[in-house]
Amino acid sequence: MIISWGKKIFFLYTTFALAMIFLVYQCCQVNYDLVSKDYYNEELAYQQLIDGSARSSESVGLIKVDQVENGVLIQFENFSNLAELSGECHFYYAPDASVDYKIKLIPGADSAQLVTHNFQRGNYILKLRWNVDGRFHYQEKKLSVR
Repeated sequence: MIISWGKKIFFLYTTFALAMIFLVYQCCQVNYDLVSKDYYNEELAYQQLIDGSARSSESVGLIKVDQVENGVLIQFENFSNLAELSGECHFYYAPDASVDYKIKLIPGADSAQLVTHNFQRGNYILKLRWNVDGRFHYQEKKLSVR
């Protein structure tokens, strides 16, 4: 059976077009999570993060993060005025933005805060932002949830 040149060309172009349509479809199915949806404004405020990080390393207060049986324990050590502390903690999970979790920092009487959230297993980066005495502080901690 001999196939004419016209049919060969038609088969070649049809195969190419179907392959391209399939590849475009596959590309559209990929989920691209960004670290932040608003890069420009965060870039403008990045110097504040640098200054806050320097302040947190110079300050006497220390924040420890540990995984406990029923969640994550955030301990505020050597803070003189915990009543004036306000801020937030962002549990950043790089592989999937839908797993990210934010909470307000509210230390208890025991200078600790227990976060009971159903965390997915994996590595998190805790982005801690807080204000004490009108000064902004920033710190990042790594947490591995098992």
